[in-house]
Amino acid sequence: MTTTATRVKPRRRRAFSRGDRFTLSLFVGVPTFLHLVWVWIPAIATICLSFTYWNGVNISDIKWAGLANYNTGHPGIEDAIPIFGNYSINTYVILGIASWRHIGYIMLLYLAGLKSVDPSLREAAAIDGATEWQTFRKIVFPAMKPVNTIVIVITVIESLRAFDLIYIIYGTSTGWPILGMLV
Repeated sequence: MTTTATRVKPRRRRAFSRGDRFTLSLFVGVPTFLHLVWVWIPAIATICLSFTYWNGVNISDIKWAGLANYNTGHPGIEDAIPIFGNYSINTYVILGIASWRHIGYIMLLYLAGLKSVDPSLREAAAIDGATEWQTFRKIVFPAMKPVNTIVIVITVIESLRAFDLIYIIYGTSTGWPILGMLV
């Protein structure tokens, strides 16, 4: 028995079509452009501005400071609001920081809870003539009772962990009375 080998042509590599190249450039180019605009340009601008004196209002007021801003003995900006030293707004600063820290996680919990509400209940309320506010108050909010309980428990636990924020703002743990420190 003899076999004869047939000559196989190597497959020719296909180039991307015009539509493929356009789609590929969109899929790569748009996220790259957005990443540059929203991440890298502000980061580089922040680094550059850290070497200047500027109150953040008029671009014409920017003055070169060099490394003086990094010298702790140098007087920081003339009309700056001392956020950490102003006791009348420290409470709001701490509340804002604590809220920002957990807002994403709590939002995800609420979104998952809203997805779990039975759509037939909303439809029945709409058929009965309930407004959106009535539907939320009488159907959606009671159906989200487990999610609300979880959010309250997480919020209370995290509020007891506010030591780090107080320490960062005041430089000491006794600067602002928090429940965790009073306990």
